[in-house]
Parts: sequence; C-alpha cells; structure tokens
Amino acid sequence: MSIDIKSYRAAMEATFTFPGELAASTGYKSVTVRELSANMESIALARAGMDGSKLVHELVKESVVRAVLADGTVEQINTGDDSIDKFWTAIGPKGRTLVGNAYSHINQPKAAESADFLASVQISVR
Repeated sequence: MSIDIKSYRAAMEATFTFPGELAASTGYKSVTVRELSANMESIALARAGMDGSKLVHELVKESVVRAVLADGTVEQINTGDDSIDKFWTAIGPKGRTLVGNAYSHINQPKAAESADFLASVQISVR
C-alpha cells in the first residue's frame, strides 16, 4: 500500500511598513501577516466564542507572524504566548487598525472579485 502525499499551497506572508510617525511612537518598523488556513480561522473562532466583534480581532491577531523593531530586532509573534498581546498593546489603536487593514488586504477578496463571483450565480430548481 502506498501513501499519496498531498501538496497544499503554502500560506502567503506579506510585510507592511508602519508610517514614520507611527513607527517612531510605537517602536515598530514593520509587521508581517499571513494568509490564514481554515484551522487558524477555527482557532480564532474558538477564542472569540460567540462575540462577533471579538472574532474580527482574533482573526487579525492570528494572522500576525512577526514584527521588526526600530533597532532591527525581529520578534516572532504568535497567539500561543503573550507576544501578540505585547505587540497589540504597543502599537496602539492606530497600529491595530493598520494591521487589521493588512489582514483584510491579504485574507479578504477584493470588491471586484466578490462582484464577479456573485454575478456568476446559476440557479436551478430540482
């Protein structure tokens, strides 16, 4: 009996640079976010419970992979320890909004993609 190994597409990661004043005030130069797998989405959903607004934050937090400090130090970030909480607090509300935008850029379809998908509907009655 042979085992067929399935090859899955590797998750995409993208690095975003914080704008000058925000970078100076937070001490972080950049952040890297990843495309979430279905399992990562489930983990975020479990942490959020039934709270929809918390789910948005948990999805974004799950997507953060690493951040680079102003001095060039690279911090690996994950939700399995307190590294995401330290980063989340340090970047403040403006930084969290930007990271949320980065998450959406990587993980959400563009408006045209959604429109094309929805326009492709084929309805049948059986």
